[in-house]
Amino acid sequence: MCAQWKKGYKPDHLAKRLDESKKARENGKLSFFGFGINEYIVVLNSMVSLNDTIPEFEKNNIVHHSAFSAVESQKITSINLLKEISKFEKQYLSQAPQKYILISRLSINRFCKLKRIKIHDCTITFHSQLASQFSREIEDKIKKPASNTIIGEYPTNYIFLKTFTSGKSFSQAVSKAIDSIDTIRGIWNLFYNRRKYRMSSGKKYPVNNIVFGPLHTIHFPNGKLASESWFYETGYLGPLEPFDMKNNLTKLYKFQYNARKLLNKSNFKSYIELALRKYTQALDLSDWESSYLRLWGLLEYLTNTNENESHIDTVNRTSFFFREREYAKLVLNHLRDHRNRSVHTGESNQSIETLMYQLKNFVEVVLQFQISNKFNFSSLDEFTRFMNLPSDSTELTKRKNILVNALKFING
Repeated sequence: MCAQWKKGYKPDHLAKRLDESKKARENGKLSFFGFGINEYIVVLNSMVSLNDTIPEFEKNNIVHHSAFSAVESQKITSINLLKEISKFEKQYLSQAPQKYILISRLSINRFCKLKRIKIHDCTITFHSQLASQFSREIEDKIKKPASNTIIGEYPTNYIFLKTFTSGKSFSQAVSKAIDSIDTIRGIWNLFYNRRKYRMSSGKKYPVNNIVFGPLHTIHFPNGKLASESWFYETGYLGPLEPFDMKNNLTKLYKFQYNARKLLNKSNFKSYIELALRKYTQALDLSDWESSYLRLWGLLEYLTNTNENESHIDTVNRTSFFFREREYAKLVLNHLRDHRNRSVHTGESNQSIETLMYQLKNFVEVVLQFQISNKFNFSSLDEFTRFMNLPSDSTELTKRKNILVNALKFING
């Protein structure tokens, strides 16, 4: 897909404002003037859709460069603006991929011996410490400026990750690498979180045992920084106690193997992998109210509740997976009510940890069912029709008999 305007927007209005913002400099060249240009470019970014493989960071760059290139036009219109965006998009897509290495840290004891993992054309390796060519670059060029954006101390006992990746730009490589790590983290955290419940006091901690450290850096294979930009975790508030995985590694690797085997067989693999990433990202947070809202959004995603449907559909589809369906509906409606109060009034609840764990357990049941796909659904639409079936066996038998009779009639 090439650049196009999204439905619901009227690009002519923005093009007119951009055109009115240009003025000639002393050297006669045209440029934008005024603070409004920053707002216009941000809005422009929301109005246009580009090729799905282009990460948000690069999309921002393409749109920004396109606007400043269009300023040379006699008059900025939606037509020549889209033409400039398409030109920069094609330039980006024509670039040959390069090899990169993303350096990250996870809240795992750094002396754990973990196997390398290949996923999404990336290879992830784990290390107790970094080679000097990487650590020197980070220490000399990144840590000091990055400290202005990072809250809390750097971890000292987290394990290091080297993710071997590639991309047309360093930002695409970063995006692909982090998605790969998050897919694995989703599987790992699901293994440890299943049926888990807790009641805390004092400082709030994430549900997940395995979370990112504060910083990611992108390097060329020789260790040199590919960019002196850094990528940081906005929810990081300081290091957790490093998680020791050594006692459960055999069971974890078996769970990982089975989950990935099932995903590779699935007809909607990318959909479920995104669900795993949403799951682990929701439970990374120390703000439990935010975790809760993300989990409810994930439940809507897993039950394929679209914008034309309501929370009633989410509740009915989720309860389908439970034997005590009426009780499941009761609890889900209570969780839905809190979600609505939180979104519409900003109201929090002193029992938010309990609410979060209740919702987490519903999400995990549906997520694990989708991973296993025991009935070999061929599409998401087929899975949705399954969830929409009545839970009463008598009613299902009646429907079955009607379908059998319909087949006899058609084939007779």
